Formats: sequence, C-alpha cells, structure tokens
Amino acid sequence: MEFNQHLVLTPQGFLEESKRISAAIQKAIAEGTSVVVYTRRERIDLPTEDPDAQFKMSTDISSALAELVRNLQMKPSFLIAKGWITSYDIGVNVLAVQRVKAMGQIALGVPVWRTGDESKFPGLPYIIFQGFLLTFVDCFDSSKISCVSNPRPAGAGPEKAAFCVSVRKDH
Repeated sequence: MEFNQHLVLTPQGFLEESKRISAAIQKAIAEGTSVVVYTRRERIDLPTEDPDAQFKMSTDISSALAELVRNLQMKPSFLIAKGWITSYDIGVNVLAVQRVKAMGQIALGVPVWRTGDESKFPGLPYIIFQGFLLTFVDCFDSSKISCVSNPRPAGAGPEKAAFCVSVRKDH
C-alpha cells in the first residue's frame, strides 16, 4: 500500500491519507493478509530552505507511519520497520518496548528482536531494517521469515517499504 507522504504539505489531505491507509491495513489484516506500507520515492521539496521546517516535515511523516502501527488492533506475526527514525518511533513510542530479546539477524546488519512483556504486542518479532545497508528485497530474499505471504505487492516494489506486518489467522 502506497502511503502518499507528499500530502504532508496539505494537512487535511495528509490526515485523510492516514485514515485511508489505516482502514486498508485493518481490512487486510482481518482477512489474514500480510501488509507492506511504503512511501513514494519522489523527493518532497518545501518552498523554503529552512532546516527546521524540513526536519518537522520528516518527523510528521515518520509519526504518521508510526500511528498506523499504533492503530493495529490485532497482534501481527511480525513487524519490520525500515529506517532509523521510523524504527525508533514504532519501537519506543508505539510498541512501548523497554526490553527485547535478541533473536539474531535475518541478514547482515538486520536484527530481529522479540519484544518484552511490557510492550503493546508482547513476544512480537520486530525487525529493524536500515535502508542504507540493503534493499528491502535483499532483506526478504535472505530472510528466514516464512510467514510473509506477499512481500512484493504488484507494482509496489518492496524496497520502498516503510513497514510490513504479517498476520496469521491463528493469532
């Protein structure tokens, strides 16, 4: 599912986009379908060179992506977050992770953590994917995650993913 982060430039449009994606995620998860949410790859240029405005825009986008995870009503089988800011926002601010168990890595430099009992989803495998190390495709191709039912949605290009959740019907 493409999240159009360019709508951050129009607050009402950005809010509506967040609601649209959140509803689509809930529907897909209820049907037992894995979900990949990704942002557009085209650059957003603000009409100002103000670094504070640029930073605010970036954090607004990251916060909106994190909010999509916050709105999950069902525990996913696993969650992958791409990017340091997004991974941090989801892990600390949304999942409320304070302790993790390191389970290993699914690819070089891509850790898998099991969230602690205090988190929103205790025992959740949480994969923190840094986009500068590999492409998202490399991550899936080398992973041992067998419950990913559709890591490459038609036309989406999973290398664009901001996060991915997978739900098995037995959860």
